[in-house]
Amino acid sequence: MFAVSQFTTMAQSAAEDIRSYDEAGVDAIELCETKFPDSKSERLELVARLKDTRIRPVSVQPTVHSVFPDRMASEPREPKDRLDAFKASVDFWTDALETPNLPFVLIAGVAPEQNFRDGWRLMPAFVKVAARFAESRGVRIAFEPLGPNMMYFDTFVFGLDQGRRLLDMAESESVGLVIDAWHLWEEHRLETRLEGLADHVFVVHVCDYPASHPRGLDDRVVPGDGVIPLKEKFYEPLRNGGYDGPFIFELLSDQSLPDSLWNEEPGSLLARLKRVSDQFPKPRAPR
Repeated sequence: MFAVSQFTTMAQSAAEDIRSYDEAGVDAIELCETKFPDSKSERLELVARLKDTRIRPVSVQPTVHSVFPDRMASEPREPKDRLDAFKASVDFWTDALETPNLPFVLIAGVAPEQNFRDGWRLMPAFVKVAARFAESRGVRIAFEPLGPNMMYFDTFVFGLDQGRRLLDMAESESVGLVIDAWHLWEEHRLETRLEGLADHVFVVHVCDYPASHPRGLDDRVVPGDGVIPLKEKFYEPLRNGGYDGPFIFELLSDQSLPDSLWNEEPGSLLARLKRVSDQFPKPRAPR
């Protein structure tokens, strides 16, 4: 399955994404709410346009998708107000898309005043309330543990072990994990741990890490152009563990870089990604 997050083509509008993804043969899309207009009627018009294509939504990244402020959404500041915004996004997209079990991505954000103790004290309640709300709407929460390079910028929860810790705190089958190759690829015994966690994985993001190291927090490259052994560390362990969902291309970039992927002609970039997706291992047949 050829699946793409809208963050991969950030320079385009949501309408342009739908058109170019359809032309490129994209099968599945991760919707990024920040790319859609504020007007509800305009959003619904775009959803109707999406439904007229072959593309099916497989996850949603709400505009406010963190417990505490992060780089993408510094406001509102208070967790209660952020929870209300997150729930409003779940409400809109659940009604508009009518896709059961759709995962909504959530990250931690930056702990208040860098106080990790307060962060871990406050976060489980947020996630539990979000989980109960998601259950009532027939959808799911996919929590994404980021890498240590994102500490103090987008998260205070990093790595697979801390992600699993939050999963246990949520006490809900409707809460699972986002596995992102960019953030987790250097972790110890990753293959074994991912295979064991595959049943709890709702979303998988793939990209590659530049061989000469990134020039910022968002300098990603197309899989195969970097140094991550994606097949051995991610594709095969997750498939072996029973993950049967798509591998979603999420290629964040920085337009100030001379070779930024966000400056590449979208059709050309999507064609490159399509060739990569053709090599992804298929889900294992049920036993």
